[in-house]
Amino acid sequence: MSKTNWQKKHELELRKAFRKAAKHFDDFSRSAKPIGMGCFGLTLTEDEDGTITKILYRPDPKWTAYAQDSFQNEVNVLRILADNPLDGVQTPALIGEPEETPDNKKFIGRFHMTRIQGRTSSFYYPEDFVPADVTKKIHESAGRALAIFHKEAAKTPLAHYERPEGVKSTAHTVVTQIPDLSETINQALANANTYLQENLKSGIIHGDYHAGNILFDDDHNAVGIIDLAYTGKAPNIYIDFATSNEEYRDDFIRGYEDASGTKIDKDMIAVTRLATSANYMYHLTQFEEETDKNDPRHEKRKERNAQQRINVQAEIEDGLKKLSHITGYQP
Repeated sequence: MSKTNWQKKHELELRKAFRKAAKHFDDFSRSAKPIGMGCFGLTLTEDEDGTITKILYRPDPKWTAYAQDSFQNEVNVLRILADNPLDGVQTPALIGEPEETPDNKKFIGRFHMTRIQGRTSSFYYPEDFVPADVTKKIHESAGRALAIFHKEAAKTPLAHYERPEGVKSTAHTVVTQIPDLSETINQALANANTYLQENLKSGIIHGDYHAGNILFDDDHNAVGIIDLAYTGKAPNIYIDFATSNEEYRDDFIRGYEDASGTKIDKDMIAVTRLATSANYMYHLTQFEEETDKNDPRHEKRKERNAQQRINVQAEIEDGLKKLSHITGYQP
């Protein structure tokens, strides 16, 4: 199967990040191979034995504390799970102690962990990767794995573990007074927030449960969950459902309900997605207050911010329409 433009671009960025990391760590293994990257991290296989190493970038000062919190949180979660493995789904285990590099201008630090046998299979863009019937199975299996993760993690010390402030999600509240949005929209958001507060369900969440963080075997069964930087206690467990592909969400929910024996509120998933969009919209409206107007990149960032506002407002209005029985929204 030929590679998509997205895959080609991702591989190019991955190689660039890999070369940059190789320059900044003297003991970089020649056998290391890059296998993934995210907002703050580069993941690679370090040695022939399959050990995984994660290296955290040092971002702009505005995001440094956030990145450091995600680094520390993942290390703590991996440490807990090394002593308390989950029954029914695999997660990595920390190997040795993490290495922080305060004098390194490009990277915050790195840590090593065990590798889980399996591969990712995207359910964000199913049409680009696998047939529809297989994709349905993948979603259902991903739902089952999440149910096991929620249930088993609640039995470990993670149930008492508080995440650092920087990695806590805000999707347990809908911002209701967003500048630049109409009174009608803000009132509809307030109605959505009322429903959210009345139906919150707390628990241990993964925090970033999407296609790239789930590993499958050759029969398309989810066998492992990775990237635990945002894992921990949360007031809204539906955060882990909000990133599922809408087209195959019923399959995802069916897998979760079959494995957990609990009923999932689909409206809560939609309201949680709405909360994420609304909170991001509020963040975008604070652009002028949070940026340096003397920065030469200011105007370009301002243009990008304006376009993002248009896109996110469209998401918000679409979400309010779909939830009109809750929000009372009538454009």
